[in-house]
Amino acid sequence: MERGELYATGGMGQIWRVYDPRLGRDLAVKTLRPEIASNEQVRERFLLEARVLGQLAHPGMPPIHFLDQD
Repeated sequence: MERGELYATGGMGQIWRVYDPRLGRDLAVKTLRPEIASNEQVRERFLLEARVLGQLAHPGMPPIHFLDQD
């Protein structure tokens, strides 16, 4: 995937525009803000949020297709 521009920043995350050349489509990727990424409690909360939201199917929420931990 090719990371594009920063789209938005929130309380603990950043949303990036990315392009997936394999599927030929634009996507959004949420990452932890760099200044808080080393905080273990924040990382656990971020992962919990991703796991919970990944189980939802709602027209007002974008689906989560992938979770990666670097």
